[in-house]
Amino acid sequence: MTVLTRNKDAFGQALFASYISGQNSFIVERDDGLFSEGGPLKVYFDNFSRWPLREKAAMMNVKGRVLDIGCGAGRHALYLQKKGHKVVAIDNSPLAIKVCRLRGVTHAKVMSIKDISRLKADFDTVLMMCNNFGLFGTIKKARKLLNTLKKITAKDSRIITESYDYMHPYYREYKKYNKKKGRSPGALRVRIRYGKTVTSWFDYVRVTAVELKQLVKGTGWIIERIIDSKSSSYIAVLKREA
Repeated sequence: MTVLTRNKDAFGQALFASYISGQNSFIVERDDGLFSEGGPLKVYFDNFSRWPLREKAAMMNVKGRVLDIGCGAGRHALYLQKKGHKVVAIDNSPLAIKVCRLRGVTHAKVMSIKDISRLKADFDTVLMMCNNFGLFGTIKKARKLLNTLKKITAKDSRIITESYDYMHPYYREYKKYNKKKGRSPGALRVRIRYGKTVTSWFDYVRVTAVELKQLVKGTGWIIERIIDSKSSSYIAVLKREA
């Protein structure tokens, strides 16, 4: 995903409207013609007490200097700042970063995940919460960017990332669509709409926990822990190999 211009920043506009007035939804359009609500936006502003149990458990694995990729409204960054962590929060949405700064995130940068090699600091923890494993785009790009993350992290660092299991019956029809397109079953191609603003189409990858174990081989990372939940989402804690 590239950095969004203001006339393409549909998610950022929705998030900013939520911050200002409590507006609570946006539209996600899938490339097979499905339209669905992308809200509720209010969860991006929730305090720790309202987080899902899996996210609370994930925070127990955070240490040291943190890179928060796809930070949204900055709720994870703000929580970790209060716990004494130094956090760099990045998002490709300029308006999302504006919201982060207004809410008190100290170091918030407009940056795409594909540009993370520009970050020089040795991060101890990389966060990719709220199903942000999908920001890698494709399985091929995921492997490449996992190697990049190894270069900007400390020797004993961790990646805490969330994805969801597309094997749920709800996704059965789209899996067939992916097969016809010659794509991986967990591939997803979408764009976001808010008002009259529409993003360009972008790829968003989903993997099961079993697929993730295979995906990380040779990238310098291994799965240390899987945090399951009652929903289709799960969180994986990846540990950098020695």
